[in-house]
Amino acid sequence: MDFDLTPEQARFREDLRGFLDAEVPVEKQEVFGMLTEEQYQFGRGINRKLAERDWLAVGWPREHGGGGKGPIEQGILAEDLGYRRVPKSGFIGLGIVGPAI
Repeated sequence: MDFDLTPEQARFREDLRGFLDAEVPVEKQEVFGMLTEEQYQFGRGINRKLAERDWLAVGWPREHGGGGKGPIEQGILAEDLGYRRVPKSGFIGLGIVGPAI
């Protein structure tokens, strides 16, 4: 069984990490359990920028407003956003409610 990322998935991860390097400074990262209003608003802004790149709902089908990729790309996104402690905004709608509909 091959657990390596495909070249396209690896490129997505590389592009995402470059984006996060440029857009998420350490001082904006969420401290667990201590999300401020400023950080929340910052997270909303990051979501808008992710949406502009079709990355916000990367695993959703294009016909439903998503990026048209698969669960691996969705996992890459979740892992890297979590690693960078990007303040969460809209997670329940994007991660739970939307896919259930």
